[in-house]
Amino acid sequence: MSVLAWSPEKRLLVMFHKILRWERRAGQSTAIVNLSPASVDTLPLQPGETMIGEVTNRTGRRFRFGTTAVYLESDRQWVRVPYDSIVGHHCMAERINVPQDESLKKDYHRSLKRNYGDRIILVDRQGSRYELDGLAQAYNGLHHFFTWLLVRGKKPCQWTKGE
Repeated sequence: MSVLAWSPEKRLLVMFHKILRWERRAGQSTAIVNLSPASVDTLPLQPGETMIGEVTNRTGRRFRFGTTAVYLESDRQWVRVPYDSIVGHHCMAERINVPQDESLKKDYHRSLKRNYGDRIILVDRQGSRYELDGLAQAYNGLHHFFTWLLVRGKKPCQWTKGE
């Protein structure tokens, strides 16, 4: 069976297990990955949806991954972003005002990586942006998941070259 034929649930389970394995190898992470998140009364789950896992970033903000959507904690509320509404994602930041001078470009890229190297920005059909920042070790696995999600849905992967 092709990986593209997997369900988001199966792909997330695989990626969360990989994230936990990478975390054990690398040592303590600034983000916390949890495969068994406790239930939250204010979480707007759809009927039949279950939670796969949760990432708590270094500032304590939580991102929950369900079978049909990602949930982002914002001011003690949860924002639901259905997987089928995601049309693109960026790593670190969208590139705007990139310096033309080659030496300044290198500094610009280093600065982006240092400050936002573990951030994913999701873009939905309406053009809304959702930032998942401070992901630490979870970044690679989630980046792979969202890339897979877009390829699976035959949507163009919209990350910026070089990121």
